[in-house]
Amino acid sequence: MKKIQQKPRIICDGMKGQNYWFNGCMEYLMECLGEAKEYDYWFFSGITGDSFIQLYCKNISDMIFCYSDGFLPQIIKKIFDSCGYDFEYFNDIKENDRKTYDKMIREYIDKGIPVIAKLGENRKWTEYCVIYGYDIDKFYAICGVDTEKIVYSEQYFELIFSKGKKEKPSIDDVYKSTVMDIPSMINLSDTNEFAFGKNAFTYWADSFQNSVFENIPEESNIWHTHPDKGFSCWNMHGNYSTST
Repeated sequence: MKKIQQKPRIICDGMKGQNYWFNGCMEYLMECLGEAKEYDYWFFSGITGDSFIQLYCKNISDMIFCYSDGFLPQIIKKIFDSCGYDFEYFNDIKENDRKTYDKMIREYIDKGIPVIAKLGENRKWTEYCVIYGYDIDKFYAICGVDTEKIVYSEQYFELIFSKGKKEKPSIDDVYKSTVMDIPSMINLSDTNEFAFGKNAFTYWADSFQNSVFENIPEESNIWHTHPDKGFSCWNMHGNYSTST
Protein backbone atom coordinates (compact mmCIF):
# COMPACT_ATOMS: atom_id res chain seq x y z
CA MET A 1 0.00 0.00 0.00
CA LYS A 2 3.03 2.28 0.17
CA LYS A 3 2.41 5.49 -1.79
CA ILE A 4 5.02 8.17 -2.48
CA GLN A 5 4.28 10.88 -5.02
CA GLN A 6 7.19 13.26 -4.51
CA LYS A 7 10.92 12.71 -4.47
CA PRO A 8 12.26 13.46 -0.98
CA ARG A 9 15.23 15.76 -0.57
CA ILE A 10 16.89 17.85 2.11
CA ILE A 11 14.69 20.87 2.77
CA CYS A 12 17.16 22.94 4.82
CA ASP A 13 20.88 23.18 4.12
CA GLY A 14 22.59 24.27 7.33
CA MET A 15 25.78 25.06 5.42
CA LYS A 16 23.81 27.80 3.64
CA GLY A 17 22.37 29.17 6.89
CA GLN A 18 19.02 27.48 6.35
CA ASN A 19 18.11 26.64 9.93
CA TYR A 20 14.37 27.20 10.18
CA TRP A 21 12.45 24.25 8.86
CA PHE A 22 9.05 25.77 8.19
CA ASN A 23 10.54 27.92 5.42
CA GLY A 24 12.10 24.87 3.81
CA CYS A 25 8.75 23.07 4.03
CA MET A 26 7.07 25.93 2.17
CA GLU A 27 9.72 25.87 -0.56
CA TYR A 28 9.19 22.12 -1.05
CA LEU A 29 5.41 22.59 -1.13
CA MET A 30 5.71 25.28 -3.83
CA GLU A 31 8.04 23.04 -5.81
CA CYS A 32 5.51 20.19 -5.72
CA LEU A 33 2.74 22.59 -6.76
CA GLY A 34 4.76 23.59 -9.81
CA GLU A 35 5.40 27.17 -8.69
CA ALA A 36 8.36 29.34 -9.71
CA LYS A 37 11.73 28.64 -8.12
CA GLU A 38 11.69 32.16 -6.66
CA TYR A 39 9.35 30.86 -3.94
CA ASP A 40 12.32 29.43 -2.10
CA TYR A 41 13.58 29.18 1.47
CA TRP A 42 14.81 32.77 1.49
CA PHE A 43 11.53 34.12 0.15
CA PHE A 44 9.60 32.53 3.01
CA SER A 45 12.18 33.32 5.69
CA GLY A 46 11.61 36.98 4.84
CA ILE A 47 7.81 36.68 4.90
CA THR A 48 7.83 34.91 8.27
CA GLY A 49 10.33 37.37 9.70
CA ASP A 50 12.68 34.56 10.69
CA SER A 51 15.57 36.31 8.94
CA PHE A 52 15.04 39.49 10.95
CA ILE A 53 13.35 38.90 14.29
CA GLN A 54 15.56 38.23 17.28
CA LEU A 55 13.63 36.64 20.13
CA TYR A 56 14.22 35.22 23.60
CA CYS A 57 12.09 32.97 25.78
CA LYS A 58 11.94 34.28 29.35
CA ASN A 59 11.24 30.80 30.71
CA ILE A 60 14.70 29.31 31.12
CA SER A 61 13.36 25.75 30.96
CA ASP A 62 11.94 26.35 27.49
CA MET A 63 13.23 27.67 24.19
CA ILE A 64 12.14 28.93 20.83
CA PHE A 65 13.99 28.67 17.54
CA CYS A 66 12.49 31.44 15.46
CA TYR A 67 9.35 33.52 15.04
CA SER A 68 7.55 30.98 12.84
CA ASP A 69 8.27 28.28 15.42
CA GLY A 70 6.18 29.99 18.08
CA PHE A 71 3.92 32.45 16.29
CA LEU A 72 2.74 30.74 13.11
CA PRO A 73 -0.99 31.32 13.77
CA GLN A 74 -0.37 35.08 13.68
CA ILE A 75 1.39 35.03 10.30
CA ILE A 76 0.20 31.99 8.38
CA LYS A 77 -2.36 33.92 6.32
CA LYS A 78 0.33 36.41 5.33
CA ILE A 79 2.55 33.52 4.22
CA PHE A 80 -0.02 31.90 1.96
CA ASP A 81 -1.29 35.24 0.65
CA SER A 82 2.26 35.99 -0.50
CA CYS A 83 2.29 32.97 -2.82
CA GLY A 84 -1.35 33.09 -3.89
CA TYR A 85 -2.87 30.07 -2.14
CA ASP A 86 -5.65 29.37 0.30
CA PHE A 87 -4.94 26.95 3.13
CA GLU A 88 -6.34 25.03 6.07
CA TYR A 89 -4.45 25.12 9.34
CA PHE A 90 -5.23 22.78 12.24
CA ASN A 91 -3.40 23.35 15.53
CA ASP A 92 -5.86 21.94 18.05
CA ILE A 93 -5.96 18.33 16.92
CA LYS A 94 -8.02 16.07 19.17
CA GLU A 95 -7.07 12.43 19.57
CA ASN A 96 -10.45 11.14 18.40
CA ASP A 97 -10.14 13.14 15.16
CA ARG A 98 -6.84 11.67 14.01
CA LYS A 99 -8.38 9.10 11.68
CA THR A 100 -10.07 11.95 9.83
CA TYR A 101 -6.79 13.85 9.50
CA ASP A 102 -4.95 10.69 8.44
CA LYS A 103 -7.48 10.28 5.65
CA MET A 104 -7.00 13.91 4.56
CA ILE A 105 -3.23 13.47 4.46
CA ARG A 106 -3.53 10.36 2.29
CA GLU A 107 -5.92 12.12 -0.08
CA TYR A 108 -3.41 14.95 -0.54
CA ILE A 109 -0.53 12.54 -1.13
CA ASP A 110 -2.68 10.76 -3.74
CA LYS A 111 -2.98 14.11 -5.55
CA GLY A 112 0.79 14.64 -5.38
CA ILE A 113 0.55 17.43 -2.80
CA PRO A 114 2.62 17.17 0.40
CA VAL A 115 1.28 18.22 3.80
CA ILE A 116 3.18 20.35 6.31
CA ALA A 117 3.08 19.03 9.87
CA LYS A 118 4.57 19.94 13.22
CA LEU A 119 5.87 17.09 15.32
CA GLY A 120 6.96 17.06 18.91
CA GLU A 121 8.06 15.01 21.87
CA ASN A 122 5.58 16.09 24.53
CA ARG A 123 5.43 19.32 22.51
CA LYS A 124 8.72 20.51 24.01
CA TRP A 125 11.19 19.76 21.22
CA THR A 126 9.15 20.47 18.09
CA GLU A 127 9.91 20.54 14.41
CA TYR A 128 8.14 21.26 11.14
CA CYS A 129 8.28 18.60 8.49
CA VAL A 130 6.74 17.71 5.13
CA ILE A 131 4.70 14.52 4.86
CA TYR A 132 5.22 13.21 1.32
CA GLY A 133 4.19 9.55 1.46
CA TYR A 134 2.29 6.93 3.42
CA ASP A 135 1.98 3.25 4.16
CA ILE A 136 -0.73 1.24 5.92
CA ASP A 137 -0.08 2.60 9.41
CA LYS A 138 2.54 5.32 8.99
CA PHE A 139 3.64 8.35 7.02
CA TYR A 140 6.98 9.32 5.46
CA ALA A 141 8.27 12.79 6.12
CA ILE A 142 11.21 15.10 5.46
CA CYS A 143 12.51 16.82 8.58
CA GLY A 144 15.45 19.15 7.97
CA VAL A 145 18.21 16.95 6.55
CA ASP A 146 16.33 13.73 7.34
CA THR A 147 14.58 12.60 4.14
CA GLU A 148 12.91 9.46 5.49
CA LYS A 149 11.48 10.06 8.93
CA ILE A 150 8.66 7.74 9.96
CA VAL A 151 5.67 9.61 11.40
CA TYR A 152 2.64 8.17 13.18
CA SER A 153 -0.71 9.83 13.81
CA GLU A 154 -0.07 10.53 17.48
CA GLN A 155 3.16 12.43 16.70
CA TYR A 156 1.76 15.40 14.78
CA PHE A 157 -0.08 18.24 16.50
CA GLU A 158 -0.29 20.79 13.70
CA LEU A 159 -1.24 20.23 10.07
CA ILE A 160 -1.23 22.64 7.13
CA PHE A 161 -3.00 21.80 3.87
CA SER A 162 -2.65 24.00 0.80
CA LYS A 163 -5.93 24.74 -0.95
CA GLY A 164 -6.82 26.26 -4.30
CA LYS A 165 -5.02 29.14 -5.96
CA LYS A 166 -6.17 32.72 -5.51
CA GLU A 167 -4.97 36.11 -6.68
CA LYS A 168 -1.22 36.24 -6.36
CA PRO A 169 0.76 39.45 -5.71
CA SER A 170 3.91 39.98 -7.74
CA ILE A 171 7.12 38.78 -6.12
CA ASP A 172 8.50 42.33 -6.39
CA ASP A 173 5.54 43.69 -4.43
CA VAL A 174 5.93 41.01 -1.78
CA TYR A 175 9.62 41.79 -1.31
CA LYS A 176 8.92 45.51 -1.14
CA SER A 177 6.21 45.00 1.47
CA THR A 178 8.46 42.69 3.50
CA VAL A 179 11.33 45.18 3.53
CA MET A 180 8.96 47.94 4.62
CA ASP A 181 7.76 45.69 7.45
CA ILE A 182 11.24 45.10 8.88
CA PRO A 183 11.11 48.01 11.39
CA SER A 184 7.88 46.68 12.89
CA MET A 185 9.20 43.10 12.90
CA ILE A 186 12.35 43.98 14.83
CA ASN A 187 10.50 46.20 17.29
CA LEU A 188 7.75 43.86 18.44
CA SER A 189 6.50 44.51 21.96
CA ASP A 190 7.48 42.05 24.67
CA THR A 191 4.98 39.51 25.95
CA ASN A 192 4.95 37.73 29.31
CA GLU A 193 6.84 34.84 27.70
CA PHE A 194 9.04 36.42 25.05
CA ALA A 195 11.26 39.41 24.34
CA PHE A 196 12.08 40.62 20.83
CA GLY A 197 14.75 42.63 19.05
CA LYS A 198 17.08 44.64 21.28
CA ASN A 199 15.24 43.47 24.39
CA ALA A 200 15.81 39.85 23.37
CA PHE A 201 19.55 40.42 23.21
CA THR A 202 19.52 42.25 26.55
CA TYR A 203 17.64 39.42 28.29
CA TRP A 204 20.04 36.89 26.84
CA ALA A 205 23.16 38.86 27.82
CA ASP A 206 21.81 39.47 31.33
CA SER A 207 21.30 35.75 31.80
CA PHE A 208 25.09 35.43 32.07
CA GLN A 209 25.19 38.00 34.87
CA ASN A 210 22.19 37.22 37.08
CA SER A 211 23.35 33.80 38.37
CA VAL A 212 20.09 32.11 37.34
CA PHE A 213 21.95 29.09 35.96
CA GLU A 214 24.54 28.59 38.73
CA ASN A 215 22.61 26.02 40.77
CA ILE A 216 21.12 24.02 37.91
CA PRO A 217 22.55 20.46 37.76
CA GLU A 218 24.55 19.50 34.69
CA GLU A 219 22.09 16.71 33.84
CA SER A 220 19.11 19.09 33.79
CA ASN A 221 17.04 19.21 30.60
CA ILE A 222 17.62 22.97 30.56
CA TRP A 223 21.06 22.23 29.13
CA HIS A 224 19.90 19.37 26.91
CA THR A 225 16.57 20.25 25.38
CA HIS A 226 17.24 18.23 22.21
CA PRO A 227 16.61 14.44 22.19
CA ASP A 228 20.28 14.05 21.25
CA LYS A 229 22.08 14.58 24.57
CA GLY A 230 25.18 15.70 22.70
CA PHE A 231 23.34 18.75 21.37
CA SER A 232 22.62 21.61 23.75
CA CYS A 233 20.23 24.47 23.07
CA TRP A 234 20.10 25.96 26.53
CA ASN A 235 18.54 29.36 26.91
CA MET A 236 18.25 29.67 23.16
CA HIS A 237 18.09 33.08 21.50
CA GLY A 238 19.01 33.90 17.99
CA ASN A 239 18.57 34.66 14.33
CA TYR A 240 20.93 34.53 11.36
CA SER A 241 23.14 37.30 12.68
CA THR A 242 23.20 36.26 16.34
CA SER A 243 22.76 32.70 17.57
CA THR A 244 23.68 30.69 20.63
